[in-house]
Amino acid sequence: YKTAAFEIYEQLGGKVPDYVLVPTSAGGNIRGIEKGFRELNASGLTNVIPKFIAVQAKGCNPIVRGYRSGNLQVERIENPETIAHAIENPFPPSGNQVLRMLKSNDGMAIDIEEDEIIEAQRELAHMGQFVQPASATSYAALKKLFNEGSISMDDVAVCVLTASGLK
Repeated sequence: YKTAAFEIYEQLGGKVPDYVLVPTSAGGNIRGIEKGFRELNASGLTNVIPKFIAVQAKGCNPIVRGYRSGNLQVERIENPETIAHAIENPFPPSGNQVLRMLKSNDGMAIDIEEDEIIEAQRELAHMGQFVQPASATSYAALKKLFNEGSISMDDVAVCVLTASGLK
């Protein structure tokens, strides 16, 4: 997964984004991308690491709940329900590690409502990106954080799109 950090860095012309938004299930993807940026920093190629935003569906959000409570431990979600099945993990194995990473990174976790997921999926399709619902959560989170004023037009944010809508 850390290769994604190298690709982001390269595609941005050797720059590091301010934020990286990642649909998060078990936690491996977001942890791997963060590790890639830490390695870029350790190598001296960059002097900054982006803030990471773990994105989950409201119907299955154990990492978001742990983040909000400040607990640094996930608790199992009973009866999860979301259209974002690819990130529907009620007890993510790396959830505690993701929470520690977000805390040390000054990152955050956010959950997205079902209607926000569907709207984001539709908007992405109009932009030529046909993704599954779980992938659309990163874009939905960006819109939500922008509307709340947490992310501004001056910030560079990367939304990780994890899988095709044909999956």
